[in-house]
Amino acid sequence: MKLAALSIGVSKAGNLAHLPGAIEGAKLFEAWARSRKYKTTYMVDDKKPLTVQQIAKAVEKIIQTSPDRLLIYFSGHGAQASANTAYWLLSDWENNSNEAINVSLSLSNAKRSGVSQIAVFADACRNTVPDVQSIGGQSIFPKKVMSNKLPQWDHFFAS
Repeated sequence: MKLAALSIGVSKAGNLAHLPGAIEGAKLFEAWARSRKYKTTYMVDDKKPLTVQQIAKAVEKIIQTSPDRLLIYFSGHGAQASANTAYWLLSDWENNSNEAINVSLSLSNAKRSGVSQIAVFADACRNTVPDVQSIGGQSIFPKKVMSNKLPQWDHFFAS
């Protein structure tokens, strides 16, 4: 069985409070996954800001390896304008409304990715933030349908 894990930590999202625990959480998750033989991808903003494009490219690269199981971990700030409109905020979300991960759209696209088992773990609040209505965000999964077979699916959202 091919196992893959993506661990994302965003400690600095615009002018929101700095979250040093986001990087530590991503680091611990990546280490845990690696210890269980997952091929891991680790992305944090400790040296430079993270963008949706960087994360989407990493996801596409993972999908191209045809994993049987994919784990996704996100730690950082989140926002929610209304039901089913959750966003994970990235470094430049305040200046660019697309620099956020549109969680609902990403998860919808993930289910068509051809990966048999997907689990998502998010340690991000779902509060309202200033200008939350102006956040559009983007999907980190390609829109292209790679499979019509729905995966086994779990998601765990802490706040």
